[in-house]
Order: sequence, then C-alpha cells, then structure tokens
Amino acid sequence: MKRLPPIVALVAGAGLLVAGVVGLAALAFDPVADDATTVLPIPVDGEMAPTPVDLGALAVTGDVEATVHFGDFTFETDPESGIYIHHLQADGLDFFLDPEDCELAPGEVDPATAMVPVTVECTGVSDIRDTATVDLTGAVEVPFGEVAPPGVTLGGEIVMAGTVDATLEFGPPFWWVRPGETDPDFPEPELQTFGQASDEFYSLNLDRDDKGNLYATFFTYQQFVFELSPDSCTVTEELVETTGPHTAVYTVDVDCPSITALERDTTISLHGQITGHRLEGTAPEG
Repeated sequence: MKRLPPIVALVAGAGLLVAGVVGLAALAFDPVADDATTVLPIPVDGEMAPTPVDLGALAVTGDVEATVHFGDFTFETDPESGIYIHHLQADGLDFFLDPEDCELAPGEVDPATAMVPVTVECTGVSDIRDTATVDLTGAVEVPFGEVAPPGVTLGGEIVMAGTVDATLEFGPPFWWVRPGETDPDFPEPELQTFGQASDEFYSLNLDRDDKGNLYATFFTYQQFVFELSPDSCTVTEELVETTGPHTAVYTVDVDCPSITALERDTTISLHGQITGHRLEGTAPEG
C-alpha cells in the first residue's frame, strides 16, 4: 500500500475532508474503473495533488457479477454496532443495507498510515427494487476515524450564539498525532474537524501548546473566519476508553465566551462537545 504523507488530520463523517455526519461518501474518493486504485487529495509541497492509493475492492456475486471500489459503496457508523456498509451501486442497481446485513471485521490500525483493514462478508442482500440478490466478499482499508468502537457515538455538536445563532453538528472525528512530522511550510493542527448543514460549511481547528494543553486556533463558518489565541476559548479533553495500544476515545469540550471574526463586525460564542478517536502515530517505514 502506498504510504500517506505525514499529516495530522481529523477525519469526520466522512475522511480527509469531513462534511456533516455521513461516512466515507464524504471522503471525495474518485473510483477508478479498471483497477482497485482510489485517488486521494494529498498535500504535496503545500498543494493538493491527486495521489493513487490501493484501498482494496469487493466482489459482487449472485444475480449481479461485478467488482466494486470506493465510490461504488459507502460506509456509515452505527452507535451500537460500529461501521457498516450503507449503500452499494452495482450494475446500475442500488442496494441500501442495514448494520445486520454484513459481517465486518476491522483489523489493527496501522499507526504509520492511520488506515484499518476491514474484511467484508454479506449474504443475500437485495436491491431497493427486489430485482437482484447478491453476496459481497472482500477486504478494504478505511481511515481509522471511521471505525468507531461499538457502543461509542462519535461526533457531537457546538452551539453558536451572538450575531449568528446556530447549532452545528460535527461528524465522527479522529485526531492523528504524528511524531515530529510537522513541515514548517505546511503546518497541520493536531485536531481539525469539519461539518456541513445544507450549504453552511464550518470547521474548527485545535492544537496543543508546549505544556500539552489543547487550545483553539481557528473557527470558520461560511464566509466568517475567527483567528483564535490560546486565551480565546477553554478546551478540555477527557479519556472515554482506551481501544488499543495506540488508540483511545476522547471527548473534547469547547467553550469560547466571545470571539470576533476577522475584518467583519461579527461576535459570537461557542459551546459544545465532540467525541473523537485519537491515534498515537508512528513514523512511516522508509
């Protein structure tokens, strides 16, 4: 598998760019018809460049015979059962699945790439019109942030009040802490989360100071940009569950009593909580 470059990114509801509370459909993967390669937008020398990454594929058998890649199927996360295939397109047919329709077995996360191998087995899945019944088998790799531990609800909401009032929902995030990987010409925050409601796009960036404390650095909402100092907000984190040698679930509480947008007469407050999966990464091989 091609190694991802050193980044620290929070992947929500969907991936490298998270929008709302949908799953991997939000990752902006472009399927390639003739092989199992997927194109990911990855920073290269400060610019976003499409980079081919092999993420596996699924075999469709039964009334339809096909091989499908990311873009042909999407994942979502169920609070009780964890990750599952929600939608599949094959041979012009649409299949909508429930968590119990498939057996998905996530493996161990690769701390150098933040990718998780997942084996998939689905039996007797019918399309929305009941014109075809198929089985699915295969193995794929998904971003670590999409694999929520069963019984843990990832994501959350932040209430914005003031000049603009809104309740902002964020999809399932994770933050990937890499050892000494920050490029001074292309810095990455430790935690970066996105959301989208209708045509309203918003994001929140957090970083960590020399004492190990999280603080808010930027908040954006539509055309408004709020550049924050360490004193602008109170940010606290709490361990919910340790899920592996390199992984754990944390909640992050954010409270910003009064922040003002750059070059705009807009002052708001922010208050809310987001639950995310945290990965202590390792340096990539080679």
